[in-house]
Amino acid sequence: PLRELPEHDASVPHHVEDGFNCTIQNFLLINREFLDFWLGDRSAVTLGWVEQQQQQLEDPEWYRKVLQLPLIQQADLIVTRHWIQTLTWQIALSNFLLSSSAPFPLLSVSFPLRLSNELQSFLAHLPGNYIVGFHGSGILEKLLEIANTIADVVLQLDDVFRDDTVSRINDVVFLKKLLLSFPGFADLQTSILTAKLEAISEKYPVMEFG
Repeated sequence: PLRELPEHDASVPHHVEDGFNCTIQNFLLINREFLDFWLGDRSAVTLGWVEQQQQQLEDPEWYRKVLQLPLIQQADLIVTRHWIQTLTWQIALSNFLLSSSAPFPLLSVSFPLRLSNELQSFLAHLPGNYIVGFHGSGILEKLLEIANTIADVVLQLDDVFRDDTVSRINDVVFLKKLLLSFPGFADLQTSILTAKLEAISEKYPVMEFG
């Protein structure tokens, strides 16, 4: 994989170049250090590394360019970036005590809940599920990982029935319904998420799950 963005090529249409560059910027974040932390010993994870990841993952210029691309490209790029943020949060969780008053969002215990709100808002405004399905099982696996993480956090919340808790539960239900709209994938992959939703329904019995 490329280690940096390629030089500007005037012969390539602007939107094509931006699309490729945004994709490259996503996967530049999954470098050797990231993979070592994800697959191996996470004791060497530092606050500085987490903060650097946070800054790169929330680069406003990247989002500005993505939002100018066709929706099919936006879907892949935004879901992938939320997936990388979710994995980075899981890495941070392994080595730091997360809190509600963290110095930056990736160390907040509720960080996946913020992501769920952003992701649901984006996906709900797509004109059809085909925009997600176009990218195949890879994007669905990423959405499943995100949904499972959100469900885990909801299950760890205090037993206080708040509006934001209800909204995040609805986000998980929304993602599950989206995944279930792709039969071959859903039949094989969503059993763990279904079990977590059943646990959430036991914890919050007044909620109705579709």
